[in-house]
Amino acid sequence: MDAANSLHDNFEATLPPEIVDHIFRYACVLSTSFCLALSQSSVWTREIAIPYLYSTIVVTKKHTAMLLPAVLRHTPINSPIPNFLPQTHVRSIWLEPMSDKTLHIYRSCDSLCNLALSQDNFNWIVFILYASSLRLSVLPQQTNGRKQDFHLLIITVKSENWSNAVYAKGRKPPPSIFNKITHLRIGQIGSYSTHLDIAHLTRLSHIAIPFHDPQKQVLNDLLGLLDMTSVTVLVVVILTDQLSESEIQESLEWIVEQRRLERTIYGVLSKSEDLRKEWEEEARNGTNIWDRAVRYTESLSIEYASF
Repeated sequence: MDAANSLHDNFEATLPPEIVDHIFRYACVLSTSFCLALSQSSVWTREIAIPYLYSTIVVTKKHTAMLLPAVLRHTPINSPIPNFLPQTHVRSIWLEPMSDKTLHIYRSCDSLCNLALSQDNFNWIVFILYASSLRLSVLPQQTNGRKQDFHLLIITVKSENWSNAVYAKGRKPPPSIFNKITHLRIGQIGSYSTHLDIAHLTRLSHIAIPFHDPQKQVLNDLLGLLDMTSVTVLVVVILTDQLSESEIQESLEWIVEQRRLERTIYGVLSKSEDLRKEWEEEARNGTNIWDRAVRYTESLSIEYASF
């Protein structure tokens, strides 16, 4: 503690306190490891760091998913901030394992703006929200009314009905979560012709779809997504680790050709193993897939003079 206080004094002797505070907060946004180290240094640095410890959460094990709701609802031990509630600071969650706690996590975090889910977890949320409209659920509709718009990543689309479009086609009001999703990215998917029934997501402005299986995926089938009047950006994410050189080249040529008529189409190179890393970078205010796609597509003009 003496060393930490000495560090504090040294910083204040050389930099104004507000500059130190700004530097530490910015570093906490960019790096969880730095944030954790800062929270363990002293009381004054822990007070700075602790809200950022919970801003981006990655869950890859079911045991962690089961414990998370309780962690988010309670003030941490030795919290330097009175009545601090982690759930009010959560902005991004990657929730990979299937868990019946998904509902509780979604319900408690009203500041969510980035949500990465397995298909099963997304289906669970949608089903319960739909059931609530039929008065069959403990989750009141006003819970979703508090939610802000958010970016959704579905890690892997496994079935044709993953988007739950059926709940938007009946006489009952569709789950309100559909109108909260403005950006959609899919990690892996099957056939475009059967797995992209998303017209009910009427507020989508940005869509990123992977291209990794030419035997099932026909790029021209993506053009139907542009019939959605809300869509302004359609990104083809070319997964180079699952394609041959010729398949990569053909997909790039398709993007260049389509952009002669439709400027909302973009392309970007990626690898399937980098999905979580890219999501975390965006969640921490780093480079996002949309800006990367714009820059990469513009760079194609160097290679394709007729672009």
